Amino acid sequence: MGERARLQRRGPRPRGPGFADQRSGETSMWNGRAPDEKFLTKGEVALLCRVEVRTVDRWVAAGKLRCYRTPSGRLLFREADVLVTANRWA
Repeated sequence: MGERARLQRRGPRPRGPGFADQRSGETSMWNGRAPDEKFLTKGEVALLCRVEVRTVDRWVAAGKLRCYRTPSGRLLFREADVLVTANRWA
C-alpha cells in the first residue's frame, strides 16, 4: 500500500514526542518530565476551578490552558499550570 493510500485510509501519522499544537496549546506526552510532577484530568481541573468540564474544553480550545495528550487520546493537565492559570484569573 502506498503512502497516499495509507494517509487517506487512516489519516496522518501520530505526532512525535513534545509536538506542540499552536492552535490549542496542546502537547503530546513526553518522558522529559519531573518524576514528582502531578497531572490532572479534565474533571479534576473542573472541580479545582469550580467550573463545568465544558468550560475546561473551551479554555483548551482558546489556548488559555496548556494540556498534554496521552497516546490513548486523553487530555491531562499539569497541576502547576492549572494553579498558575487559576491564580491569574482570581
